[in-house]
Amino acid sequence: MNIITCPSCDSENLFESYKCANCSAILRTKISNIDFWETLNSLLFRADDTFKKIIYSDHKNYSLILLILFALKLSQYSFFVFNLTDLSIHFEKFFLILILSILIISIFTLLFIEITRAVFSKITRQKLLRKNFFSIFGYASSFFSLSLFIFLPIEIILFGPYLFSRNPSPFDIKPIPAYTIIGIELIMLITFIFLLIVGFKVYMNRIGLSIFLTTLLFFEFALGIFLVKHLLTIQ
Repeated sequence: MNIITCPSCDSENLFESYKCANCSAILRTKISNIDFWETLNSLLFRADDTFKKIIYSDHKNYSLILLILFALKLSQYSFFVFNLTDLSIHFEKFFLILILSILIISIFTLLFIEITRAVFSKITRQKLLRKNFFSIFGYASSFFSLSLFIFLPIEIILFGPYLFSRNPSPFDIKPIPAYTIIGIELIMLITFIFLLIVGFKVYMNRIGLSIFLTTLLFFEFALGIFLVKHLLTIQ
């Protein structure tokens, strides 16, 4: 568990503590809110210090919005990469499957994050507070999630309804643009993974656990997408 020692009474306190639980001495600078754009900018160059500020902040501004955007981005990524649906089905049915896929993936995403936090905290005896865990995840995923507003319009322009199709898929329609977009998306995904490892490392102060936790989360996301694909595949 990541702890800090009070300089006044030598008591151990949680990493994010503002005051010593024993003597009430001030342990760190007080941060009330997260400056969204400044935080995004500093994540690229001073990730460690930025995650400390995110954890220290009293109000986790935009964390929930970023988590919702991540769920939507994961849905878009799933459709493009794994081609969950088939355009040969009736339009109303296709639209229903599209909506159901987004809802199921979004719910699975939030549930996986929360269950992983709770179980991991208990097994490793790391006191991972929900608001800190979710805010680390939300801001680590920020570039990946916000890319939704860039790539989705481009993909719709390039592939039209075939973006959501597995028969034919975007890779069959326009292979070069499709693989180019996948390459850029992978860079965004790698950035997300790196930032998530850094964020968890700052919070837990253990790089091994941070890598393991990040790997576990991504395995769960992949498993969730696999299950959704098999639940919603139209034969």
